[in-house]
Amino acid sequence: MKRTFKKILLFSISLLFISIIISSCGKKREGLLVGNWEYVWVSKNDLNEVILYTFTEGLTVERVSIINGIEKKNTGTYELSKKTGKLFVNIKLDGFTWLNGKYRILHVDKEILIMQQFLDSDDKYAFGRFEFVRKN
Repeated sequence: MKRTFKKILLFSISLLFISIIISSCGKKREGLLVGNWEYVWVSKNDLNEVILYTFTEGLTVERVSIINGIEKKNTGTYELSKKTGKLFVNIKLDGFTWLNGKYRILHVDKEILIMQQFLDSDDKYAFGRFEFVRKN
């Protein structure tokens, strides 16, 4: 009887320890989103446009487009969520409805952010892949 109890206790403690480790890793990934990111063009950029995104801890997002030294800013909000171990961000930018929607964060670290849109603001399927490098 005592052996069974010890095994169950040891198993429970192991599960608790593993879940704490996994949840703390997720929080680190979420915190990595905060900061300044420059969009990396994967197609031809005829306008030589520079696009910068800034995510703040206050859950606001700013998108700045720079063409020939002229800046155009759009601000909005974002919300992070996690489902089955995957990290998602829901972005709502004023004046840029086609960019609004739910994105899956495919990769985020100290230097690179890759996210893929799969739902637009009307919860219809969409596709957009965005790759960024961190700006200081």
